[in-house]
Amino acid sequence: MIKQPVGQVRLTNVAIIKYKIHNKKFEIACYKNKAINWRNGVETELEEVLQTNAIYSNVSKGELASTEELKVYFPGVDRNTIIKTILEKGELQISEKEREVHISAMFKDIANILAEMCIHPRTKRAISVDAIKAAMKDIHFAVVLDQDVKRQALACLKQLQKKYLIGRAEMQIQITVPSDSAGIMEEEFKAKGITTEARKDGRSTIYTALIEPSLYREFVQFLKKDIPEGALDILIQKVVSSERTDLETVAMASLQVRDDYKEEKNAEKRAPANEDSDEDRKDEESKAATTKKKKKGKGKSKQQEPEKPIDWEEARRSVLAKKTENILGDLGVQQVEAPKPIASVKNGNGDEAKGTKCATCQDAVFPSKEEYRLHFKSDWHIFNLKRKQQGEPSLTYEAFTNIILEQELLQSITDKKKGK
Repeated sequence: MIKQPVGQVRLTNVAIIKYKIHNKKFEIACYKNKAINWRNGVETELEEVLQTNAIYSNVSKGELASTEELKVYFPGVDRNTIIKTILEKGELQISEKEREVHISAMFKDIANILAEMCIHPRTKRAISVDAIKAAMKDIHFAVVLDQDVKRQALACLKQLQKKYLIGRAEMQIQITVPSDSAGIMEEEFKAKGITTEARKDGRSTIYTALIEPSLYREFVQFLKKDIPEGALDILIQKVVSSERTDLETVAMASLQVRDDYKEEKNAEKRAPANEDSDEDRKDEESKAATTKKKKKGKGKSKQQEPEKPIDWEEARRSVLAKKTENILGDLGVQQVEAPKPIASVKNGNGDEAKGTKCATCQDAVFPSKEEYRLHFKSDWHIFNLKRKQQGEPSLTYEAFTNIILEQELLQSITDKKKGK
């Protein structure tokens, strides 16, 4: 005779959701994917989510929560409402590998949302998903399983804006109002600092404008309250520029670090080197006093001459005379030596100088094609390319040389102070 358990319910493929209230723990058993779909709003049938309608104090041991406990901690609430509360607010217990899979999927969803809503603020070009993923990893953005993906994307955008040049794309809207209410609508646009294009169509006035996505709800509420006859339509959800230069082969823009962020980091690096603590100063003073006593026993010490002030202009000229051919080579960086360009586009007779002219660098003309190709690998050309992408004018060879020399001179003086 074969004995089979009749009242035993085996829970397979189970996900436990724990909910703690007033130091009392309640648990329910559900399906993993269904529980996530319930929280995302995909699944609405409670029977499809739960493995059993029972509410436990411990699912692993099979201990059910008593009716008295439910009445005390959930007064005046039926069983289904208690289960929904645990589903929405409880902590989902899943394995480590499953958690990694869910976090990876949510990470990709957040990156896709940011790529759809964000652009480069200067060039107005779209940003690739891969660039956003790399930036998210750079700022160490942490994904939270229990939070909505879009809410996390907006929070991630605020963190990215602290370091990178990134912003939300504007949207183009069209607002149609009666001509009698045109004055009220124009005052609202002026209050928000938005420029519009207006045209009349019979008894109505139609406004076209570019606005921030965060202002969309404000305009909807304004029309409902002040101009009920008005209508708002979205013409373009995301306004993106598709213009490209000859040197750019892709339509996507790369993420660039903000200039003020670089300055802050450089200031943080310089601060410990320039500011000595009181204890360090006391140690230096004590060492100096001990050294003086030793020298007095041996004989008269030589008077130390005061340090002369640094003549920056003379130092810059001396460095410029020695390092005009290859400036960055002395910094320890192996650079391709580029030919020095002709100083002016015109020759001595006032005619155009013969040679190949660089479209990016100012007054750069090269007599041979080999020198012209070699110029594209130089730091001067790469530096001007980056300035061109940011909408800034290019620098001449002399101006670029002066910038590099000043940076190198400052570094050498800082190293000298450190005792290198």
